[in-house]
Amino acid sequence: MANNIANILNSRFRLTGMASGLDTDSMVEQLMRVERYKVDKVKQDKQMLEWKRDDYRSMTRLLKELNDTYMDVLSPSNMRSSNSYKAFTVGSSDSTAVTATANADAVAGTHSITVTQLAKAANTISSSGVSSPLQSTAVITNLDFTGGKDFNVQLNGITKNIAVSGSFTDVDQLKAYIQTEVDKAFGSGKIAVGNSSGQLTFSAADSKINLISGTTDALAQLNITSGSTNRLKLSAKLDATNMPIPNSGIVSFKINGVSFEFDSATKTMNDVISEVNSSAAGVTLSYSEATDKFTLTSKVKGAGDAIKIEEISGDFFGANSKLGITSLTISNGQDAIFELDNTTITRNDNSFLLDGVKYNLLKEGVTTSITLEQDVDKVYNNIKSFVDKYNEMISKINGELREERDSDYTPLTDEQREAMSESEIEKWEEKAKSGMLRNDSLLSGMLVQMRNAIYKSIEGVNGGVYSIGIKTGDYTQQGKLIIDEVKLKDAIKNKPDLVANIFNKESEINYSPNLDATDKTTRYNESGIVHRLYDIIQSNITTIPNTAGQKGLLIEKAGFTGDYIDISSYISSQIRNKDQLIDTLTDKLFDKEEQYYQKFAALEKAMSQMSSQSSWIAQQFGSGQ
Repeated sequence: MANNIANILNSRFRLTGMASGLDTDSMVEQLMRVERYKVDKVKQDKQMLEWKRDDYRSMTRLLKELNDTYMDVLSPSNMRSSNSYKAFTVGSSDSTAVTATANADAVAGTHSITVTQLAKAANTISSSGVSSPLQSTAVITNLDFTGGKDFNVQLNGITKNIAVSGSFTDVDQLKAYIQTEVDKAFGSGKIAVGNSSGQLTFSAADSKINLISGTTDALAQLNITSGSTNRLKLSAKLDATNMPIPNSGIVSFKINGVSFEFDSATKTMNDVISEVNSSAAGVTLSYSEATDKFTLTSKVKGAGDAIKIEEISGDFFGANSKLGITSLTISNGQDAIFELDNTTITRNDNSFLLDGVKYNLLKEGVTTSITLEQDVDKVYNNIKSFVDKYNEMISKINGELREERDSDYTPLTDEQREAMSESEIEKWEEKAKSGMLRNDSLLSGMLVQMRNAIYKSIEGVNGGVYSIGIKTGDYTQQGKLIIDEVKLKDAIKNKPDLVANIFNKESEINYSPNLDATDKTTRYNESGIVHRLYDIIQSNITTIPNTAGQKGLLIEKAGFTGDYIDISSYISSQIRNKDQLIDTLTDKLFDKEEQYYQKFAALEKAMSQMSSQSSWIAQQFGSGQ
């Protein structure tokens, strides 16, 4: 390895002009300039291809932007959706009773609706509170709080400090004292303090209480553990003493045929709630701290037997469970019953779609008027936004097609770059890049297709864009669309179906890159202009190959960053060919340079020999004299 490197270095280390006095390096450099011109020319050709590829890709991005904004089904501005051409403002005479929204299938007008009965889901609720009482763990025997003690009471998240001072003769006296202090802190009637056979109790009908140690812990003398609460701790294990199941071990049951099984020693009530609610049982199990009750509710409303409980083991939903929920306590759901425009109708939900209007029933016994009016401005703005974007796109494409190409400005060689400043390079390349797509047949052909798509008649539609106030400008505007606002708004108001069909009429034949010529023609003739433009754009930018393995025309031509065809497109293949040619010519350059140096070396050798011979002759003749 070291010898090879040394040989390479030696081959490039030359002592030239020793005999001849010639500046060999300079002469070889001059001779090589002609040879390097060939390499520079190929590099320039490669640079031109790269610029052209980048310009094509910028055109692809323009088309993709229009497609993604106005033709993608997931876009809120999707002009292939009928909702873009029919919009309504919906008013309700009583929004507390009924609200509504409307889609493109609705018709302007007023509807009267009276709700007789709201839909309800089947449900069951605990018959009473499920938590264990909050009380002392043993009879209170130490009633002396001389010197002062305290503890904290937290009611629904609000914490107050309760001070206990003095000695008391019995628990009733202590209870009365603490009740007075609690009432001072939270207000009368919020928390009830009681005496259960010598043990203090704390209760609240619809509130959560927590007792927490204070600075000088009174709770210890009250035989109450800090952190005690009057509500269930969902994070506790199922076999905890305050859990509303009667025994430990395995708890198992079925809801609507879905089996559940929990180990009481390892699972919590939170685990049960989470698994039930995420299952296929179609129900929601919840616990309310306010009421201290569990509720099991069907996820669907309407009449019928929507909840079926089967207890297997552990008495979770059994007769002895303190959950207070069994198969016998279930209330079946009911349907919504209402009168719409003098017709009685039943639905299994309070939200439903009817004739393009989605109603939301909120209150029974109220007659409400729902008024639908066309939102002309919204539809107009939808169309104008689309037309503006289309005009912006074709303006940029026409700009590329008309941009002059200045042949005096070619890509800079490395030698030229070295002789220029950064600003000079930037200005030069700005001119050198111009006109890459001038009169490009692919782009100009695509624009012709788009103009035809807009103005050619649509099968089954009596009128085109001209009839609703959209036309083209003069020839200098290169196909730009101009909207007559008054005429278009009048068409939206009085001919909404015509406007929708001109833009969005759908063919019975769905788009596919594999359609044959007959189906393509049929689809084209039957489609509104947005679907036609969609097809044209897809034929140029789609990255999904057809059965022949071909993608969009622009993608095949110049590729698109991030797609594998980026390296197999036509221009990318040309660029690779240039790279290969550059490598080949560079190798030849090295060989040619070596040849020149060898020739000069031979000249040096010959001249050196001549010099030696001349010296010898001179010596011989000189010695003969």
